[in-house]
Amino acid sequence: MTDPFVCPRCHGVLESAAGGTRCTACGNAYPVVGGVPCMLEDPSLWRALWKSRLDDYLAAIAQRLSALDAEANAPNLLEKTRKRIRHVHDAVASDRRAFVELFADLVPREAAGGPKLLPGADPRTGDTPVIEYSEHLFRDFVWGQSETESALGLVKRLASQPLGKTAVYGVGTGRLALDVQRELGAERTVGLDIHPLPLLVTSRLLRGEELELHEYPLAPHSSEATAVRHRLKAPFPKPENVAFAFADALRPPLAPGSLDTVITPWFVDAVAADIRETAAAVNVALRPGGVWLNYGPLRFQGELSRLYVIDEVHDIVSATAFELGTRFSEDVPYFHSPHSGTHRTDRVFGFAARKTGETPALPPPPLFAAWLSDTSLPIPVSRSFAGLQKTSILTVGILSMIDGRHSLADIATSLAQQWGVPPAVLMAELRPFLARLPFD
Repeated sequence: MTDPFVCPRCHGVLESAAGGTRCTACGNAYPVVGGVPCMLEDPSLWRALWKSRLDDYLAAIAQRLSALDAEANAPNLLEKTRKRIRHVHDAVASDRRAFVELFADLVPREAAGGPKLLPGADPRTGDTPVIEYSEHLFRDFVWGQSETESALGLVKRLASQPLGKTAVYGVGTGRLALDVQRELGAERTVGLDIHPLPLLVTSRLLRGEELELHEYPLAPHSSEATAVRHRLKAPFPKPENVAFAFADALRPPLAPGSLDTVITPWFVDAVAADIRETAAAVNVALRPGGVWLNYGPLRFQGELSRLYVIDEVHDIVSATAFELGTRFSEDVPYFHSPHSGTHRTDRVFGFAARKTGETPALPPPPLFAAWLSDTSLPIPVSRSFAGLQKTSILTVGILSMIDGRHSLADIATSLAQQWGVPPAVLMAELRPFLARLPFD
C-alpha cells in the first residue's frame, strides 16, 4: 500500500528518514512509535506529555500496590477476602509491567518512572490517562463480538455508496477500521487517534504477538472476576490497505479533499472542539461528493450553548455544505462484559451527510498551544494560570504550618494576618480544604 500520509503541518510530501519520515517542504520529522507513525505536528511534545502521564501512572500504581499490601495484611479478614485482595494486587502488578513494556518505544524503559523536577498529578486521585481506554481492548478483541458487529452494522446502514478512500476518526483500537476494510471493501482505510495505548496494543497483535492484560469489571460476580486475565490476540490477519497513525483527526496527515468517506464513531462529542469546527474539518478532508458517516451519543461538555441536541447538530452539519441523508437513533449495548454485574445501554444518533460544497475556513482548536511548540513565543496571561498560582501559594502557606503543633485556629489566625483577610473567612475555606486531604 502506498503511504497515505502527508505532513499535517503543511501537507508536504514525506520521505523516509531515520526512525520515521520527514517532510520535504518544511523539514518536520515524524517518528514511528511502536510500529505506528506519529503524525502530530509536534511529536516530541506529544511523547513528552505521555512520558509524564506514564510517570504519574507508575506513581499512582506504586501507592495502590502499597495500599493493597497493607489491606491484605490487616487482621481479622476472611481468608477468602485476603486471597481476593492479593489476586487484585498481583493483577495490577502484572499490568504495570505490561504497560511499561508497551510504552517502551514511546518512553524508553530507563526513563520511565525517573526523578522529576516538577510535580505530576496527585497519585491519590486515580487520574491515570495511560489506561483510560483499556476496556476497549477486551471488548474489541476478547468478548465483544456482538458489539463490534453492531458497530459495523451501523456503518452499513449509513453507507449508500462504495466507501472508497476512508478515514476513521478516533479509531481507538482500530477494530472498526479493520472490519470496514475486511467487510465493506474500502479502497483504503486509515485510522487516526491521539491516545497511544489502544493502537500500541493493536500494532503488536497485528504483528502476530499475544499479550496478557487484566480486566477489572464493575460489580464482579466472583472473587476471580475482580481481575480477569485475558490473552489478547488478533482475531484475523491484518487486511491489506489499512494504516493507522497517532494524529489529530481535525488536522489529519491527509491531503485536503483526498477522502471519499469520513467515519466518526463516538467522536463528535468527545473531541475537544465545537461541532461547527468538527464539521468544517471533515468538509475540508472530503472530496466533492464525499460522505460523512457519524454515529454516537451526544454528551457534549462545556457551556450550555455548546451542549447540542440532535436537531442542532443536523442544522450545523447542513450549514457546513453538507446534504443530510439517512438519519436514525437507537439504543445500543455499551461494554456488556460477561464478567460485570452492571451493564449500560446508550442512545446513539446516526447520520450520513454528502459534501455539496466547500465550507469557509473554521480552524479547530489546536491540540497544543503554539507557545508550547515554539518556546520563543510569550506565554499569554490565562485565568487558569492565575488560579493555579493562587492555589499553589495558599497550599504552600497552609501546609507549611502543619507541623504537629499548630491548630486550625492557629493557622487561620496567622495566615489571615499575612493575607489581610478576616480569620473567620479563611476558616470557612480552610476546613473544607483540609477535609479533602487523607489523614492517617
